[in-house]
Amino acid sequence: MSESRNLRKTIYQMCPMPKQAAAMANLLRSHQQLYNAALEERISAWKSISYADQCKSLTLLRKEFPEWSGAMQPIAPASK
Repeated sequence: MSESRNLRKTIYQMCPMPKQAAAMANLLRSHQQLYNAALEERISAWKSISYADQCKSLTLLRKEFPEWSGAMQPIAPASK
């Protein structure tokens, strides 16, 4: 039995205040730096580092650099 679905796309436009825009830009920059650092670590270590080892190093990184801890937190889904 094939069940057809109607998928709808909803687009929200953001209009942040200047302070919010700056905070989002900082968060984006932190995410980019974290991703690039993790990617560089994986490339340089290639097969010698496991996912678990990298998670441990990210935990240490959170303690060493508190400004990066915000980039590593999951973003809560928007409520309706």
